[in-house]
Amino acid sequence: MTKRLIIHVGPHKTGTTAIQKMLYATSRNKDSSFIYPFTDLDRLGQHAFADTILNSDQAGLRDLISELTNTDKICVLSSEEFCYLPLNALAEFKSFLHDTDVSIIYYARNCLTTLHPWWQEQVKHGSSQTFLEFILGCLAHPGSIHLLAPDAMLSNWAGAFGRDAIKIYLYDEISDVATQFSVDILNFRPPQDHPTETNISYNYIATEMMRFWNSLGTRGAELIQLPMSHKLRIDITEKSRSFSSKFSLSYRIPSFALIEETLLARWRGQIVGAVEPHIFKTREFSYPYVHPDFWLVNSDLAERMRTLAFEESVEHG
Repeated sequence: MTKRLIIHVGPHKTGTTAIQKMLYATSRNKDSSFIYPFTDLDRLGQHAFADTILNSDQAGLRDLISELTNTDKICVLSSEEFCYLPLNALAEFKSFLHDTDVSIIYYARNCLTTLHPWWQEQVKHGSSQTFLEFILGCLAHPGSIHLLAPDAMLSNWAGAFGRDAIKIYLYDEISDVATQFSVDILNFRPPQDHPTETNISYNYIATEMMRFWNSLGTRGAELIQLPMSHKLRIDITEKSRSFSSKFSLSYRIPSFALIEETLLARWRGQIVGAVEPHIFKTREFSYPYVHPDFWLVNSDLAERMRTLAFEESVEHG
């Protein structure tokens, strides 16, 4: 069994894709000091491994762990899905590892800068919720989003592996998270041409277009990539100026202040480079968005959006 296991638990929107691409590419070198198992070009993270733990699949978990018994190298696992594992599943997972030294790596991102990318991610996967609806939901029930409840997730991992196993890095202070992971955690510097690409990001206009298409029951993330959508985006950008606004969030909001205060109070010893009295330097952040009334006033553009969606659905059956 590997003597050291490093589990990167994400979370989402903290450069996990860049880290996973780096781990996959460098682990394939014959002189690599670590293994990154159960992955390929289509599965850069061990998401299935996390599902096996979640489902309490003891036979499946035993089979996966048995593949680590014939190596003396460090083993690295990385998946954002590890964030969702409850304490009982993690305790069961821990029972299979025996004397293995386990490290849990977590990147804490300023919640003020996390929310728009997470909303965008939901839109890319089919959500038609407006940004304002999303934000109001976050403010009303911050604990319902795992990105706003780091203490609960970290407590589960600490309950199974102990607080000393956890190391927290401040994502906002890191310029290249993949290089930082390799240098600070695996003690090597990756080649300059190592993969650094992250998931595709869209500006707020493109995200609003995807959201509108999603509301029609079509796949906005696919339609926004079509060449025909380019002219639409230009026209929408021009006409949306008077409907574009900004929504500001700050740590003056009690629920957000509590997230940071709890991290500092309960996890100060695990945070690398913690800055007091605050962890996060950015104290207020503004998000641009297009008010949904834009589509009511600009019915011609809404109709062009519907037409494109209809034509694509007909063409692809």
